[in-house]
Amino acid sequence: MWTSKCIAEETPAVLAEISANIVIPGDELMESEIFGAGTSAPASSTTHTTYQPGLATRTKVAILFNVDDGTDEVNFAATNITINAGDLSLNADGHLEGNVTFKALPRDWFGPQFKN
Repeated sequence: MWTSKCIAEETPAVLAEISANIVIPGDELMESEIFGAGTSAPASSTTHTTYQPGLATRTKVAILFNVDDGTDEVNFAATNITINAGDLSLNADGHLEGNVTFKALPRDWFGPQFKN
């Protein structure tokens, strides 16, 4: 008599992740989401704010990523997203540009959603 002793093993779902290049066209539009709450510098003044990447005070956000060619449409959405930034620089127009990665737990990721 032949018996099988197979064990099915599920691997954990990976983090949902979207990477993009962004241009921030103004002062302090996404700093709290990327770097966390800022600190007045010097502490007795409100003329400057210092941000420190990696603080736990970053605001989590939600995004909707929509791809639409006029005929077909696909949506992805995620909540409780952490934004990680890299290679930030100022362009010639004075805008902050950089690479960002939006990361969310698998349970906070929704999609794909297709247009009927």
